[in-house]
Amino acid sequence: EKINSRPRSTMGPRVLLVACCFALLSKAVAQNVLGIDFGSEYIKLAVVQRSAGVQIVLNEATKRKSPNALSFGETQREFGDTAMVKPHLAITHTRELLGKSARAELVKIYGPHYFPFEIIPDEERGAVKIKESDRFLSPEVLVAMVLTYAKSLAQAQTKEKVADCVITVPTFFRQFERQAMLDAAAIAGLNVLSLMNDHTAVALKYGTDNNVAELKEPQNVLFYDMGSTATRVSLVQFSSIPDKESFDKNKTLGQLKVLAVAWDETLGGNAFTEVVQEMLKAKSKKDPTNNFRALAKLGVAADKAKVILSANKEAHPSIESFIDDYDFRASITRAEFEENSRTLLKRVVRPVDEVLLAANMSVESLSKVEMIGAGWRVPKVQEILLAHTKRPILDKTMNGDEAFCFGAALYAASLSTAFRLRKFGVHDITQFPVSIDFETGVADSPVEEDEAKDDAKSDEPAPAATDKKNIKLFKIGHKIPAKRLLSFKRDEDLTFTMKYDGELPAGTPNIIAQYNITGVPAAIARYPNASKPKISVSFRLTRSGLVDVDRAEAALEEMVEVEVCRYVKANASNATLNATNSSNTTESSSAETDKDSANATEKDAVKGEDAADKKVEEVKVCSMKQEKRVHRVSLRIVAEAPVIKPFNASQIRAAKTVLEGYDERENKIRERASAFNALESYIYVTKEKLESNEDLIAVTTKEFRETFTEQLTKMNGWLEEDGWNADTATLKEKLSELTSVGDSAFWRSKEMIERPDIVKKAKEMTLQTDAALVNISKERSWLNKSHIEVVSNKTQALREWLENMTAAQEAHPAHEAPLFTKDDIVRRVMSVDEAMKALLRIRRPAPPPPPPYKKSDSKSKSKDKKNATTTPSEDSGSAGSEKPNSPADGEQSPAPPSEDGEAGNSSTPKEELR
Repeated sequence: EKINSRPRSTMGPRVLLVACCFALLSKAVAQNVLGIDFGSEYIKLAVVQRSAGVQIVLNEATKRKSPNALSFGETQREFGDTAMVKPHLAITHTRELLGKSARAELVKIYGPHYFPFEIIPDEERGAVKIKESDRFLSPEVLVAMVLTYAKSLAQAQTKEKVADCVITVPTFFRQFERQAMLDAAAIAGLNVLSLMNDHTAVALKYGTDNNVAELKEPQNVLFYDMGSTATRVSLVQFSSIPDKESFDKNKTLGQLKVLAVAWDETLGGNAFTEVVQEMLKAKSKKDPTNNFRALAKLGVAADKAKVILSANKEAHPSIESFIDDYDFRASITRAEFEENSRTLLKRVVRPVDEVLLAANMSVESLSKVEMIGAGWRVPKVQEILLAHTKRPILDKTMNGDEAFCFGAALYAASLSTAFRLRKFGVHDITQFPVSIDFETGVADSPVEEDEAKDDAKSDEPAPAATDKKNIKLFKIGHKIPAKRLLSFKRDEDLTFTMKYDGELPAGTPNIIAQYNITGVPAAIARYPNASKPKISVSFRLTRSGLVDVDRAEAALEEMVEVEVCRYVKANASNATLNATNSSNTTESSSAETDKDSANATEKDAVKGEDAADKKVEEVKVCSMKQEKRVHRVSLRIVAEAPVIKPFNASQIRAAKTVLEGYDERENKIRERASAFNALESYIYVTKEKLESNEDLIAVTTKEFRETFTEQLTKMNGWLEEDGWNADTATLKEKLSELTSVGDSAFWRSKEMIERPDIVKKAKEMTLQTDAALVNISKERSWLNKSHIEVVSNKTQALREWLENMTAAQEAHPAHEAPLFTKDDIVRRVMSVDEAMKALLRIRRPAPPPPPPYKKSDSKSKSKDKKNATTTPSEDSGSAGSEKPNSPADGEQSPAPPSEDGEAGNSSTPKEELR
């Protein structure tokens, strides 16, 4: 697939552009976008490139997914598979700590299992932090480290900078978790175009793969996603809609509409792994409860045993040196596993029932039940779902591991200005109702106004009485993105609290933020004669699922006296003025009236009928009038998170400094390790070649080899004793000492090996040049001998030089610098080549132009011809001495000259007479 990269046209808020058909355009912006599936256990990446389409990003081990893990070693951090080499030191499931307080239920669940460091409350922000060595790190910083690692993988594969991205988040992520993910991305230097609900990413990938634009009837698909930590079930309707922007009336587009979503935050693959882990723990002769390293080993063994039980009826896990010298071995059966998982299995279908109830549908209305994730591979889970959905099979047409990052990458491409993609409608919804509470002092009820035709409407009625202090902003199922505008008649500043309605998990705060809208008294003072101001507050539900206040302003109405002017006809103006100033007017005398009448009659007599066509003179008439003026004043918005505070700008800069410190330290460590390895490798390789490499022995003396070998041995002794503590500069200096001695010998060896082949090719080139010159002299006759001799002489000189230098080099000692090098040969060959190119650039000379056409001569001959025809008696005269006459009327001009310079008719006047 190729991507069409041109700035996309502006579409409606309901339309999303997705990649199905890609074509490169020349005026595109050179930019790649990244889709990140930031899972709890694994991280998957897909990058969109203009030249390569959508591709999965591979890690250093060429794997298509990497563990979402990092560890802090003695000298540097490790990520992904490398971090999991020592699972007891690896920090995993960092996503579960984002936006959480220390009292959150998930922190209590995951803390003891997945975090080898102490989790303590962050009193300043209301969140948590982890103590690493002598510093405290927030979950945002830990996630930023993993995102930086992900970005480096993408840039290593594309060989280009990657900054714009879309990150998937669980549907149940609320304001705090989503904001924390955005903060982490900002620390990592990523530009998040949007966060994307994971169920929407999967549905988008399904829609683009199945060509839903050709559907005749809507299709209801239930996506069952059991991941490592949670289970999410979404019901999505796919359908086709007419393309209103196409000239083809029959053209349709695909669209998806999320109908309902339900989830279980603690029912996932890890929950079943913990069941196996507890079973193995009970079979162990030694208790690993207080041994984090042993617990980590037991967790790895339990996960492998769970996978084995998915395909077999029993498993035999074993752990060498489980605790001290104790080797653990056990045997468990699938029946035992299912019996111990009874409580979990009862929860498998609960989200399915919730989704169908919310969408007012039955299982018979489902077109497909798509299984994604990895937890559903437990046989009993599939058996329960088959029975509950009354289906013969469960659909498994999607790659459950990669569908999320592919959908995120397509969404990122649609939001980027670097790509123009096929249109696909996407309708996502929010899962948490949001409202605002007003503190005491609100005098008037707010009035809801439409801010956007498609966005602002809400089914929640505005309060009708002054005692209602709660307003519903966005209910469950409200489309994303959206806006809502509320207005208040109020003469003082406004304060309200934004919160989530309904039940939330234990330890999760329901207050999102407290807002203070200030500047109302100042606006009133600025316009003291205005009426009571109307405060308009715009609320926004972003595509990332965040709710905030977009803007606030005060509108003050004031009646002002303004001058209104208009133009009227002169007589109408006089009538108006007479009516206005009737007390000051007097009647004109009859004499004056008669005089004016006579003058008018005389003027009309002079002008006649033209006077009727003249426009009547108009005059400007002004008067004072009361007019309403509306003054709009922007108000200041101050938001404060009273429970879990997001990162501010200074904290993000400080966190970036922390990451830069880690990067700088690790870069220095990698640079020193590279210098150490280079020195060590040079010593071993060179000593071996001095002893056994025949080419190197041939260009060196025995004395040189013995001396250099001794120097290498001494350097190796220094490296083993003092080299471990040497810095990078010292290691590079030691390597330079050795290369200054050995490089010349290696160079002579390389010259001796490669020079004969270059000499052979140069001689072949001289023969080819001689043959080419023979052909050129035959085919290009316009070339003179001197042109060809320039190339021929250079070729002969090169041939003689090669013969002489080769003979001299054979007699020259091999351990000394060669008399000529392969570079010398290349330079002389290039000289001959340039001479040949100059010869071939000489073009055939252009043919001589024909004699110019002389018009005067032609006219003279034509005149002579005419005179000879009409006056035969003058045939013996010298007509050529007379001035030529122009052709008479009706006569043709002389014919153009022929190739010999004469006129078209070659006969002379005398011949015509005869």
